[in-house]
Amino acid sequence: GLVQVQRAVPPGANIRQRGEQVRSGDVIIGPGSKVDPPTIGLLASVGVEQVHVACRPRIAIVRTGGEFMPPGGRSEARIFSSNDLMLDAAIQREFPGVRPTHLSAVDQEERLSEALTSAMTHSDVVICTGGVSVGDHDLVRPVLEKLGADIVFHRVAQKPGKPMLFAKHGEKAIFGLPGNPRAVMVLFWEYVLPFLRMVQGSVDPWPATTCMPLQEAVEFNGERAEFRAAVVRDGTVVLLRDEGSHMLRSLIAAEAIACLPMGNGRLKGGESIEIHYLPK
Repeated sequence: GLVQVQRAVPPGANIRQRGEQVRSGDVIIGPGSKVDPPTIGLLASVGVEQVHVACRPRIAIVRTGGEFMPPGGRSEARIFSSNDLMLDAAIQREFPGVRPTHLSAVDQEERLSEALTSAMTHSDVVICTGGVSVGDHDLVRPVLEKLGADIVFHRVAQKPGKPMLFAKHGEKAIFGLPGNPRAVMVLFWEYVLPFLRMVQGSVDPWPATTCMPLQEAVEFNGERAEFRAAVVRDGTVVLLRDEGSHMLRSLIAAEAIACLPMGNGRLKGGESIEIHYLPK
């Protein structure tokens, strides 16, 4: 038989050259890079067996209050526990292989002190839900202070999530989140998740952020910044239903959190606002 060549073959065609992807001395991945599947493949392709990585964070979730029952329970005097399950799922999605420790305590100083002591002993980061406001049963701050923790800040000028607390006990970090589920999720995305990424060595721990025009005018209480569920449509920000801090439905459909700034409480359609994209 005969081989008929239809066109000239250029020099080097169909030959993989040494060094065309990575040259000697090139940095393949730098500090703070995430070791994802393509990165693992590239490292393996050049014969790298091991790399130095940050340790997985040890995380404890402490649920406060005696009003909870597990899903499937039956009681007219209690509510289903959801914050701890929601936080657990969010942590595991971001950090596969991290299994948070779960503790709970009723609103009694001794019981809460025992739970927080155990959490701080066996974890690097403690996330409390509930008990951080200023009522008679909000004991997280006074108990932390008795245990020797330093309160870095307590209360933030935003909605939802005003009662949030952050403290340190030696090298341990403690987040105190309110009990309302919507506030818990927004505060996790805006504060807790960037912190966890940072301690893992991320050089860019913050949410992906941009500014876009509002599709329609909005009025709100300008005494605090408001974080609202939103989607992006045709290059504009569409705010979803304004729900109470105990409600989650609009967060299910959300693509981003829209940041309505503290101020006069009214924004016109077409005005630019900052949005933070939610983690995928």
